[in-house]
Amino acid sequence: MAQGISVIIPAYNRGTFIEECLKSVFNQTVQPDEIIVVDDGSKDNTPEIIKKLQKQHPTLRYIHQPNAGSAVARSTGLLASNNDIIAFLDSDDLWEPLHLEESLKALEIYPEASFAFADFEVKSMHATLSEDFVKKYCARRGFVRQYLRLIERATDDKYFLLNGEYLKHLILMRLDYIATSNLVFHRGRVNAHIFFDNALRIGQDVDFILQYLKMGAQAVYIDSVHSIYVIHDKNIVMINEDENKHFITLSEEKKLEIYTQSIEKRLMFCTQADEFEVTFRWLADYYWFIALGLNDNEQYAQAHLYFSLSYKFKKRFACLKHIIIYALFGEKGKRFVMSLLRKIKKAPGH
Repeated sequence: MAQGISVIIPAYNRGTFIEECLKSVFNQTVQPDEIIVVDDGSKDNTPEIIKKLQKQHPTLRYIHQPNAGSAVARSTGLLASNNDIIAFLDSDDLWEPLHLEESLKALEIYPEASFAFADFEVKSMHATLSEDFVKKYCARRGFVRQYLRLIERATDDKYFLLNGEYLKHLILMRLDYIATSNLVFHRGRVNAHIFFDNALRIGQDVDFILQYLKMGAQAVYIDSVHSIYVIHDKNIVMINEDENKHFITLSEEKKLEIYTQSIEKRLMFCTQADEFEVTFRWLADYYWFIALGLNDNEQYAQAHLYFSLSYKFKKRFACLKHIIIYALFGEKGKRFVMSLLRKIKKAPGH
């Protein structure tokens, strides 16, 4: 592998965003040696836009694959890349001009580090961000100063070498500070071939990082905003519970199982009691959420399974109510009870 930089961009039906995304790469103060766009079976004008830009930018490569998801697309890009340093960018996100320059500097300052990441800002195109969303994704600037155990060394009060084991702990405690579009890693510094888990529908980026950290890798945090995370109506990350519930209700059973796999898989990275506790509690919420969607869709047998799983990890009276109704009356009986409850709810005065 060469010591150059490969940028990997998975894209699916991103005709609205891909040109601006690529322009943010072309505007980098340090230019990559190759830019690989992996088209994950787009059905819009994404291919035409990329092929038009290829005429002006010879480092831009285009790979087409049948639709298989962003994890597969990123892994395809990794296999096709020719350089040691890999930078990921989602096709609807944007980079600030100094992203690659400062990420390279971070990896040069700390040769023991395997990857670097910085901060991102959130821009919403279609909705007001919920309070929980803002708390999780927007109020995170300079987070390392809240966790002094995390810092092993600092340079210019901007580049922080982090303790990999403690960073893993924070991620498992649901403090997800690393976005894919901010991730730059040096695969020549890790004695293993790590890829994105193709079975995961969401959380592939966190799983990818956890794999590295489990092997003892260290990271450099850059206290600077490097990317813009754009929220829009086609994001896989939804803004509010109603949208998420609608998404889950319309999903197939296998898709529901895949939806929870990213959380279930985190159990293999847990080593401390509080990490297990948080992950189980998180799983309980996901199972509950899925059960509600299935219940609303009158898939009572499957809903009972998820209600039972949820109650196993988190005791909820509302959850227990569904379990008891199904246990007493079975699927047909629950259908009748739920129908009756809906009629009562719609009656005047309720």
